[in-house]
Amino acid sequence: MFSRYNRRDRTTAPSGFLDKRARSARTACSAACLALMTLTTSGAAQAQDAPAPQVLMAAGQKVKVTTIPGVTFPWAIDFLPNGDALITERNQSTLRLLHNGKLDPKPITGLPPVMQVKGGPRGGVDVIVHPQYATNKLIYVAYWQPMPGRPEIARPALMRARYDGGDKLTDVKDIFVSDSWNEATATRITFGQDGKIYMVIGTAFVNSAAKTPIEYGNNLDAQDPMKDAGKVLRLNDDGSIPQDNPFVGNPKYKPEIYALGIRNSMGMFSEPGTGKLWLTDNGPRGGDEINVIKPGANYGWPLITYGRSYIYDLEGKVSGNNVPPPEQPPTHAPGLEQPFMYWVPSPSLTAITIYKGDKFPAWKNSILLGSLKFQRAERVTLTQQGWESERMPMLGEVGRRIRDMKVAPDGLIYMVTDERNGAILKVEPADATAPISVAAKPTN
Repeated sequence: MFSRYNRRDRTTAPSGFLDKRARSARTACSAACLALMTLTTSGAAQAQDAPAPQVLMAAGQKVKVTTIPGVTFPWAIDFLPNGDALITERNQSTLRLLHNGKLDPKPITGLPPVMQVKGGPRGGVDVIVHPQYATNKLIYVAYWQPMPGRPEIARPALMRARYDGGDKLTDVKDIFVSDSWNEATATRITFGQDGKIYMVIGTAFVNSAAKTPIEYGNNLDAQDPMKDAGKVLRLNDDGSIPQDNPFVGNPKYKPEIYALGIRNSMGMFSEPGTGKLWLTDNGPRGGDEINVIKPGANYGWPLITYGRSYIYDLEGKVSGNNVPPPEQPPTHAPGLEQPFMYWVPSPSLTAITIYKGDKFPAWKNSILLGSLKFQRAERVTLTQQGWESERMPMLGEVGRRIRDMKVAPDGLIYMVTDERNGAILKVEPADATAPISVAAKPTN
């Protein structure tokens, strides 16, 4: 779930706040006063930008969280084989490099222009590294390509480039561009265990900029087999269509479609060993889901959902289910998949991974999730049969909106936070004797 704006990132001042007397006093401020203010502000900013590492208990594991500042609304992180990380920022046609635990101040250029937005999941830029990067130096970026003359409208595109260090991409090329123009929800990409690229595209919402209610799509696009919106796509690493996709040869379906009925997915993970494709999907007011994606399956949006319409959405048109807020839309229908898990109320699920490493023994084989609304992560333990066992909130003490999360080659976990003064969070095991530096935070 996401709101129309992010209150944490919006600052306003009442008009007429300064009267003439106040303005005169401000003008008369001495140079010494200004210098002191500058030094104080600078010192405060530096202190805020470089907080001390925090030691805390997190869902059964004692951890140390180090904050690496210097990014603005970071959206995605992925790792190169040497342990360096590439990071994207919303609205930015550049990448950032994390090298030896430090953020390079010089951006990596070469991305095409991306959609410019003020908030929500729109305008996100995702990045993944090719599994054979060591030999081919390929990276992939999913972004929203703005419409000429209509910058508020965009379509999802997948770009491939070579990155061999330095501050510039080469051989930049769009290898797949969807024809689903809309006001833009989220898009994510990942490599499957089969070597294919999976790309999820959110559903078009009611578009205030459209000349007609369906000019650039609506929620029912998720059920339209001739549109990419609301779908999981499966592509070869050159952008072409795999011939074993479930709808290849069916003239009623686009051949790139792998699964349909998706609302607004902000996290996707291909599980090593099993090959399962895990996906988070945001409902409206409630109904956030985890789904295990199967070829050709339909996950129901907007025909079924465990979420209700937003309170302000009296007819359910913005929420997408056309049901008034007090009423529960249908949750089941023949031929439509049920979620692996769902949440009411919505935590605004983002990143998803299943931890397979050895650095955090308590978390091994658990699902780890990011949350925007609750400003924390979450651990879900599984039974031997692979069913949900327990949900355990964690890292709420840090108080950050978790946008993305990846496991580094060394087994440590890195997260990026969805904030104007965003950060990269490095999570590592804490020494057994290290004192807890931050008290546990009450959970929702």
